[in-house]
Amino acid sequence: MRTSFIPVLLYVAAAAAPATAQQGGADPLDPRRIFDGEICQVDGLTAAECDCAWQFVQGKLNARDLRTAMLLTAAGSESSDLAKKADKALDGSSVSDRRRDELQSEISALTVEAEDRCSP
Repeated sequence: MRTSFIPVLLYVAAAAAPATAQQGGADPLDPRRIFDGEICQVDGLTAAECDCAWQFVQGKLNARDLRTAMLLTAAGSESSDLAKKADKALDGSSVSDRRRDELQSEISALTVEAEDRCSP
């Protein structure tokens, strides 16, 4: 009985992740929060489409590359506060300009592919 409870608990926790990421106290540079705000909301994805797209993108990039890609996305945000914070974080990183360019292209392509896979 315990083993059947764990998957349900994990499912509930995963379903709550987007709402948690958008709460006021969350880190504005959290990769999932950036993805939700700068990709899902801007592109008009539903919560289910957003979760699907996030899982797809997250599965394609390692944690460091995903964070850098989301910081690059945030650096282009219409929110000047978010863009400044992302720029500052990128300035403090050791990621080369070449790798940043590669990740910028990669996240753009992955986002399009994820939205195609996850939208009806």
